[in-house]
Amino acid sequence: MENRRLFTTPPTPGKAAIISPTLIIIMIIAIATAPPCNASSRAGKQKGGITITTYLLRDRAVVLDSLVMKKLMYFSFKSSLPLSAIKGGAAVGTLSHGGGVIARDTAYLFDEVAGNLGFSLPFNIPGGIYHLDIKILDKKGKLLGSSSNDYNRKELKPYFKRTINFWDFTTPYAHLDCSGYGDVTYHFKSKKRLTGIHSLGISVRATTGSSLPGAVELQLNGASLGEFKLPGGDAPDTIANWQVKAVGTLSGLTIREGGNQLSFILKPNKGQGGGLRIYSTKNSADPKFGEAIPITLSVSSGEPLKQTVFTIPVWGEEGEHISSNLTTPEQEEFIQEKPKEVGPPLPLGSKDIEKGYVVFSRDFQRYVYPWTIPAGEERAGSLHITMGQGDFEPA
Repeated sequence: MENRRLFTTPPTPGKAAIISPTLIIIMIIAIATAPPCNASSRAGKQKGGITITTYLLRDRAVVLDSLVMKKLMYFSFKSSLPLSAIKGGAAVGTLSHGGGVIARDTAYLFDEVAGNLGFSLPFNIPGGIYHLDIKILDKKGKLLGSSSNDYNRKELKPYFKRTINFWDFTTPYAHLDCSGYGDVTYHFKSKKRLTGIHSLGISVRATTGSSLPGAVELQLNGASLGEFKLPGGDAPDTIANWQVKAVGTLSGLTIREGGNQLSFILKPNKGQGGGLRIYSTKNSADPKFGEAIPITLSVSSGEPLKQTVFTIPVWGEEGEHISSNLTTPEQEEFIQEKPKEVGPPLPLGSKDIEKGYVVFSRDFQRYVYPWTIPAGEERAGSLHITMGQGDFEPA
């Protein structure tokens, strides 16, 4: 997949290091509103319509008489029961491993039928299967619903296990950015069934996201349309146009009435760019992106020939029509890249050299690399940030 950027910046004697405040602070307090996950877990017994909407495993620092590292496993859940039945009750959760309970948590339900359970765990946890039990109790302690699921340790990651978890959220590109081998699938609907397809055209504003060109296989409802060249570079005005006219490929293809799937399949290709970056305008105020450009699927079918065009948004509201199944490549397959930044050197005074660093503040929509040199107007005396529970705030 995407050739990740691995950075090393050896110190230069007599010069100050530059520390960037551009980082993402995430307070994981309320995650119950995340979309349903596309998880590799095994569902057990269910009663009362409890859905695990997302989950993640995070490292946490606990200060006692010394700094102690722990892990915290979050599960976000939602019940299909009415609020009138649940209000004042609680969700009681237990997490088990090897046949024994290793953590418990309780979430009280007052104003919604969803919540979060957080299980405190040792920093080093064993592999294998982790078993989650959730019970929904009313305010009198009566059992209203229950859920039982198994999770493999390999699937417990430090990011939300959602339908899409490869969006580079903080960049000005506001793109769908994939990092791994596998597939990204867009779901779209057709008002009628289309058969006798003579040609297909797919247009998308996309690159590999790295300096190397690559390739991507396209599939329509699980049938391969072939492998197509994907341009390299990071130019948001690059439009890839792919045409399918081979009779052998088109024969038997059907656009179904109702739901359909257009999939981008990413495979290991040594010597080629392995990423997929589909540009959008979500979260971007950068004028160079212009209007949003959807993914376009043009279909010529029937007798006489009639063209039908499907426009698929890159993101929608929250990526609700996208699903993915991607595996991150091994580190030895990564390629180091250092995008060039143009700008004059930052003048350093004696106080800067004495401190050994320069504090600066940059617009959160601009990249910051380990070798970034700030402009003079980006200098900052100090940094302050105010956040509420559940905030996602670029500092």
